Amino acid sequence: MNCHEVRHHWMLYLDSEGDPELHFRIGDHLASCSECAAWYAQQQGFERALREKLAGRAPTQELWQRVLDRAGIQKAPRFWRRRLVWGGAVAGGLAAALLVGFLLLQYAGHSTGPDLARLAADEHQQVVEGILQPEIVSSSDEEVDRFLKTRVAFPVHCPPRKDVAFEVQGASICRIKDAPAAFIVGKVGPAKVSILVLDRSSLDSFPKERDHLAQGGGRHHCREGDLEMVSGLVAGNLVVVMGDAPPEKLEQLLNAYGTYPEG
Repeated sequence: MNCHEVRHHWMLYLDSEGDPELHFRIGDHLASCSECAAWYAQQQGFERALREKLAGRAPTQELWQRVLDRAGIQKAPRFWRRRLVWGGAVAGGLAAALLVGFLLLQYAGHSTGPDLARLAADEHQQVVEGILQPEIVSSSDEEVDRFLKTRVAFPVHCPPRKDVAFEVQGASICRIKDAPAAFIVGKVGPAKVSILVLDRSSLDSFPKERDHLAQGGGRHHCREGDLEMVSGLVAGNLVVVMGDAPPEKLEQLLNAYGTYPEG
């Protein structure tokens, strides 16, 4: 079980729901992944603090509706209704405000799903660990370019080349949040580097990434686990470059993408 799956099912684990095999796999992952263990502890702490604040008398229908209206939710899913009862209670403005915050957090998390950085990092890690193999294995940027152009409907441009120290090793076609994507693998020196290419229109599926790019002038630098990442909109594509190479090297690859003559 990977980090994305653990964070998707964490509530079942917290509530001791779901099948025993799922609980075992999540527990096993949390025992070996310090990043997810810290993330899970943070969720537990938030739940505990919220539960304490909500101790009091039972919520009224009027308060329920005010909370849902402020959260911008017409009808609370059964999952939320169950969690918000907790055998007791919502009372007072502070509790209502906390409840709205909790609803917004859950609503955002379940409506948008994992962000682009997490999904791209998961794909890269599976390639690095040998779980996924490139569909085409080649050190020729031209061969990789031809392969990609015949496999996706949206325009894909030439990958970075040796003039920016990128040694291409292959490529695959994958799906990221139901959007088709090209995935190019290679190296910068000894560092393994991957380049994820989506159609620009797929940015609407990643509102968090869209906001980061808008705030960063079309570029977004971040870390996902041990990976450095840089993303941007280039030549009609949404491009994410990631790996354990220095950030400036990754940005150099991003800037080089799509600059070569199309043949």
